[in-house]
Amino acid sequence: MVRDGRRVEHLVERTPDFVLWLDQRGVVIDRNPAADALASVVDIVPDVAISVAGARGSWTGELQVLLRDGRIVDTSAVVVADGDAYGVTMHDISALKAQEAVLRRMAERDSLTGLWNRYVLLTHLEQAVAGAGRGVVSAVLYLDVDQLKQVNDSGGHAAGDRYLQEFAAELERAVRADDVVARMGGDEFAVLMRGVPVGDLEGVAHAVRDRLSGLALSASIGAAPVDGSQRSDDVIVQADRACYAAKAAGGNCVELFRAS
Repeated sequence: MVRDGRRVEHLVERTPDFVLWLDQRGVVIDRNPAADALASVVDIVPDVAISVAGARGSWTGELQVLLRDGRIVDTSAVVVADGDAYGVTMHDISALKAQEAVLRRMAERDSLTGLWNRYVLLTHLEQAVAGAGRGVVSAVLYLDVDQLKQVNDSGGHAAGDRYLQEFAAELERAVRADDVVARMGGDEFAVLMRGVPVGDLEGVAHAVRDRLSGLALSASIGAAPVDGSQRSDDVIVQADRACYAAKAAGGNCVELFRAS
């Protein structure tokens, strides 16, 4: 097949992708019209990409670039060695990245409250269980909203959903920023708290309950330490059992899990 250089040149001129040509020092010596949208072309391609392309013929990866309008764009980039120069193409993948972020949020976040979901909490809990074996203390609080059924019955599920959103927001404010707060489903929530020794666990749980006392409904709270001897599922079961005991005691109270 005979290549028509004019067709290739026309394609490069018309493509929305950013196309650059660099000399051996990585300095831009030419570019297509689309690349005029770049705020700067100085050091736009990292040295490692040029080194790999020089050694292997090409480099493929992702680069972020700044546009003249102030936007930061994610691109899929290819650097190809071409004699004593390098050709670079960068394709805008910002829309794809945004879609991936939405899908990731849907996979990790509870759609009603915006909290982490059960899967994320269990993932962090597995890490905490492994850390407990090295002496890193952690604990889990399991919370069940008291009398939410009455809200649903009197005001409908929309009213119950609004309360769950308020509860979730207050629960996040009641704990530390690095604690993992999740909605486990329905009216049940859990918090993974790192750095809480067993001796402090009851006091910490009571402090959370007191913070939640300003809401219309109270919560029953069960607490279980992470000592490294259990699996992550076992810790959740233990905290849930303690929460059930708090519920059975009348609600709005704290119970610690105690092995029988």
